[in-house]
Amino acid sequence: MFVRKLYYDPATGDVLESHMRQGDVRMTTFAEDAAVLPALSSRSEEDTGCMVWTEPDAAVEAAFAACAGVSVDVTQQPHALVWTADDAEGGA
Repeated sequence: MFVRKLYYDPATGDVLESHMRQGDVRMTTFAEDAAVLPALSSRSEEDTGCMVWTEPDAAVEAAFAACAGVSVDVTQQPHALVWTADDAEGGA
């Protein structure tokens, strides 16, 4: 199984936590994730956005590998990922 989760603040689009797991894994609940992920420990499920991929998406995985950061555009419906370019490639 493949699971990528991205938790974010739905008011600002700031990414709180992003992780990917594959192999012999199961889908976890928000409560389970909040118990082990410090970025979620003080938040509730109601005030936390979550994007989930249960199948590998080559474009998404390539963008995660190549980017310097990611945020969520919460002005769009559905919310969309915004990638920050890796300046190291440009020598800056």
